[in-house]
Amino acid sequence: MPAENIVLNRRVGQGTFGLVFGGEAKKIDLWEAVAVKVINEKATYEGKIDFLSEAKLMRSLNHPNVVRLIGISLNPKASLYLIMELMLLGDLKTYLLSRRILAQR
Repeated sequence: MPAENIVLNRRVGQGTFGLVFGGEAKKIDLWEAVAVKVINEKATYEGKIDFLSEAKLMRSLNHPNVVRLIGISLNPKASLYLIMELMLLGDLKTYLLSRRILAQR
């Protein structure tokens, strides 16, 4: 996916390899809300390999309960982007923890 078709909006979290942003990706003539995992620019070679291995694994998964990989991109600053389906309620762990706190009140 070309880097010019990706817009990073706000930071929504931090993953093992770097930051996660909410953003938009242009596919054909439509913009879609996405999550973009950006690998840390200081990542080691092994970290980059692990990041790409995650992308390869995600590409092979196809299930309604698993986040969908939309694409991979290399931006002009040589950062790798993993473009994924946006989870409107956040990641499952955070969602469940927030529900547990509400249930205790």
